[in-house]
Amino acid sequence: MRPKVYLAGAIYGTTNAEQEWRKVATDALSEIYDVINPLDRDYRGVKFDVVNSTKLVKEDMLCVDNASVVLANCEKPGWGTGMEIFYAHMKGKPVLFFTSNDNPSPWLLARARNVETLENGIKELKDFAKTIIRCSK
Repeated sequence: MRPKVYLAGAIYGTTNAEQEWRKVATDALSEIYDVINPLDRDYRGVKFDVVNSTKLVKEDMLCVDNASVVLANCEKPGWGTGMEIFYAHMKGKPVLFFTSNDNPSPWLLARARNVETLENGIKELKDFAKTIIRCSK
């Protein structure tokens, strides 16, 4: 069984250029991981209400539940990203995050591991996949 990685990071209010990291991560990891990308359900520009918000959050939580590990882009803080990180942590999922901020939030540092860059995250996930695969046999 292939491991799954969930790509957490701000979506709402972001540009296509700010989402390019997801393509880079997917291209680099899809040989080893099934990549779960919530941007596949792109909701930028949607007017939220209780019904569609609840549906979106439930879908994101199910995706985190199905992931082996979470990679979070914390360059641009977002409510959803913080919630996904905390939820993954509470479910016992390993969470890696990257940010250029040299003093990340204590909440991030207490609930996830700072890999500093996307490139470092990709490298660690490639190494980690070997462990996940070995343990699932």
